[in-house]
Amino acid sequence: MQKKFKKIIAMLCAFAMAGSFAVMAGCGSADDNKNDEGNNPPITNPGGNGDGQTPGGSEGTDDAFAAYPNMKDELIACMKTHDTETATYRFEAECTDLRGKTGPGWSGEAPGSAMAVGISGGGRYDGCVSYLYSAGLTVNFIVVCDRDVDDAVLSFSLGAERMNLPVTPDIFTIRVDKVEEADLAPVSENGAIGAWDLAFLAYKPTPWYVISSFECPETSVINSKDAVAPSNFAEFKITSHLQLQAGVNCISLQIVGAQLDPDLDGKTTMECKAPCVDYMAITTDAQLGFYGQYSNSFGTDGLKIV
Repeated sequence: MQKKFKKIIAMLCAFAMAGSFAVMAGCGSADDNKNDEGNNPPITNPGGNGDGQTPGGSEGTDDAFAAYPNMKDELIACMKTHDTETATYRFEAECTDLRGKTGPGWSGEAPGSAMAVGISGGGRYDGCVSYLYSAGLTVNFIVVCDRDVDDAVLSFSLGAERMNLPVTPDIFTIRVDKVEEADLAPVSENGAIGAWDLAFLAYKPTPWYVISSFECPETSVINSKDAVAPSNFAEFKITSHLQLQAGVNCISLQIVGAQLDPDLDGKTTMECKAPCVDYMAITTDAQLGFYGQYSNSFGTDGLKIV
């Protein structure tokens, strides 16, 4: 199994070398990653754990990926150095596919990659996803897992702007779906991925499961400090019993539609309360990968081990 997976990694590395722009994207300016059509093609970034180390193999990895042959060119593998250790994988929200989505903000709205915005303060070359202030909008992380697990720890780094937000299922829920390769095939001109909340979530009205209660305390609040731009990000543990199936899973943060505070009503184009999403973190002893990384003008690593 290791030999087969190493061949896949070798093929991906060759693909990455051929498109050397992918390497430069991580150290260029934000504008370096824009294209004329604004479609932000995936950045192939195979292997590695963020420290330049060679990824380790895993029994079961080949089996998990074999059912998805067309995904290999877009799969960002971020494998642990040792198969038995637990690792925390960080999936950046600003590197998810935002095509086909439009969300309202404080004044006006933003379409597609414009929903990925810079984070204020801290001096980080980093971004987040905002403009989620409408019921049903989602941030979708497409996660490849090499085995079935039921004890992964799921956390989100969340921020806020203009309002303080409780971290409760009344503000957003998390749904986990098993994804077949056919699910990722285009169902419209923009494709299922590009309008995931409109196509995939409607296509699968009964999800695999929804996380309807969070393990972080009910008193957990994101403090915006009246910031105009997203700020004060903090990591909140959602569950220590995240279930993933071998193969491809979609983990969606979905906005519920909680009413705005009375002092904001009529003063903004925001339609409901919502967080700004910095990243998703999963701690597990499984091997994980990320499918469909996009620069969205940031060029950051969509997936790394921290």
